[in-house]
Amino acid sequence: MPNRSRHDRKKVFVVVDMSAGLPAREVLSGIFTFVNTGHPWSLRLIQLPRDSLAAAVGGAFDGSVDGLIVTCESDAASTELIATAQVPAVFVHVRNALFEKKNCKAAFVRNDDEGIGKTGARYLAALGDINAYGFVPDVEGRIWSTLRERAFRAEIEKGGRAVHTFANGSKRPAEDQANLVAWLRNLPKPCALMAAYDYRATHVAEACQEAGLSIPEQVALLGVDNDELLCSSMTPPLSSIKPDHVREGFQAAVALDRLFRLGARAKRREFLCRMKGIAERESTRPCPPAATLVRRALAFIGENAHVNLRVGDVAAALGVSRRLLERRFRTIQKKSVNDCILSQRLAMVKRLLDTTSRSCSKIASECGFPNANYLSHLFTRKTGLSMRQYRTAKI
Repeated sequence: MPNRSRHDRKKVFVVVDMSAGLPAREVLSGIFTFVNTGHPWSLRLIQLPRDSLAAAVGGAFDGSVDGLIVTCESDAASTELIATAQVPAVFVHVRNALFEKKNCKAAFVRNDDEGIGKTGARYLAALGDINAYGFVPDVEGRIWSTLRERAFRAEIEKGGRAVHTFANGSKRPAEDQANLVAWLRNLPKPCALMAAYDYRATHVAEACQEAGLSIPEQVALLGVDNDELLCSSMTPPLSSIKPDHVREGFQAAVALDRLFRLGARAKRREFLCRMKGIAERESTRPCPPAATLVRRALAFIGENAHVNLRVGDVAAALGVSRRLLERRFRTIQKKSVNDCILSQRLAMVKRLLDTTSRSCSKIASECGFPNANYLSHLFTRKTGLSMRQYRTAKI
């Protein structure tokens, strides 16, 4: 253990946004762990948004600070001060153009955001029968969110699937919520979504509840940070990717100690901290057999809707009971099997009305309806138009 005199103690300022929650606390934990291994630094926390580094040092460094660990963006005056400071500085998961220009006496500790996005994509893709994948970014448009989304998209698209990104996020909560609800309703179900971080995932969960969508049966949801208190308080509990924030803090302290030891010889260095894994909870535990059953049923209905198809026929073809089939449809599709059959048949009717001049009787026969009179009444009730009116309007 190093034996350092009181004169050797380093005065280190740590700029941290305590409103960031668990990630900020874990980074601090890593820094404290390093200090407690025999590095008697004198730490001072600049806790945003309450404090300001510029105010704390009177607008200039005059020997009162030996080093900086910066873990978040700051006010404009502090940012300028940090960017021009001649004291050693380590930046933890901060990407600011002014800081990036520092070529000496600086080190950067990064989260592996690309790895996080890729891991999230692979995990959700492995869930089973998913009809759509989506990403919900941070509303502030911060770079780590963008990096996660890009990697997520690239990994999903490698498998030939498209990614739906929620592009209408708003800093106004009510507007953001309304846009999320509309976006979620339009996604094919079941879908699998990754949120940029855990708190953003809570917004998705609230929007799902408002939209009448069930997690995980219709929407599998994955966050990032593994804030256990937050994840466990959600219903159902949230699955989350685990970055190694403690390691980030420890590595930042190691990097700053290196800058102290090398002095003028210190050059810019970058360190990448890998994620620890995924904490799997109920939000990503859909029932793959249920989703598979519904997809098989929809495919069978699509192929046979033109005959006089009944719910019992679908159940028999799939080798399950009618009761089980109906229950799965109610859970995942939020409508009955018969509603799906009628929707398929009516879609066929509309297509024939659009593309042919066949009579209503002929169309009824071809689409599996018992007679033209029954089809006519059903079509009017469902569309608000008679078949003749629908055909005329399309001409």
